[in-house]
Amino acid sequence: MLLRGAAGALILGSALSFAQPFPEPKSEPFALDLFSRIASAQSNFVYSPFSVAQVLGMLQLGAGGATAQGITKTLDATGTVNWDAVNRAVKADLVDTINGQEVRAANRLWVQSGWQLKQPYVQASRERFGAEPETLDFKLNPDNARKIINVWIETETKGYLKNLLGPGAITKESMLVLTNAIFFKAPWKTQSDRRSTKPGVFRAPGKTLWVPMMAGTFSVPYFENEQFQAVELPFDGERFAATIILPLTTKKSKGNGFTRIQASDLDAL
Repeated sequence: MLLRGAAGALILGSALSFAQPFPEPKSEPFALDLFSRIASAQSNFVYSPFSVAQVLGMLQLGAGGATAQGITKTLDATGTVNWDAVNRAVKADLVDTINGQEVRAANRLWVQSGWQLKQPYVQASRERFGAEPETLDFKLNPDNARKIINVWIETETKGYLKNLLGPGAITKESMLVLTNAIFFKAPWKTQSDRRSTKPGVFRAPGKTLWVPMMAGTFSVPYFENEQFQAVELPFDGERFAATIILPLTTKKSKGNGFTRIQASDLDAL
């Protein structure tokens, strides 16, 4: 399994929107709360809470009053996360290539040509998020600006994310676009023998499929309750791990078990 790339964008103008595509410490509450709000029992999707948190964090630097308080509450409802420390750690740790692991995270501020950002904001964005400003002419040619941003995202994700911003995502009223892109590639700590791969049953919504499945025996953190099963699979070097969660379909689980997962449930891992 390889997490190839993820990205997020937040567009400011006459309207506010952000496209779907979190670091320690204790980022799970935000990630799970975001999931519960966008999840549907009948849909599949990929999202990056890390990317969403990064663009909201950059927005927070320039916000004040109720807006800043609202963003703070959204990112950390418990009030226990030191985001300055988290972002500095991310900036230092997430641009690296060690022993076959490649991790890249990049942020950028796209500003309407002729519109000046306040220097303290630019400096803080650079120091905390590594985000540099770049000017584009949204008013004159918004679609060309959209294409330029998409090329940046595609480049930062090694070509895995193309055309994140669709036609119309940026308009002549857009003044500032905040973007994050993240790329991750690493081998598992314990890899399965290719010769052990065999056909197995995969239960998809409304149908059952036979697909090639890896097989192996090794010890990993595991948790189970009435709603779901979870396992943590470390990547080589154990700097990162993938947490895989499988909702249980039983009489007690009642629907999409994902939407009832609590951050405290994952502490057992």
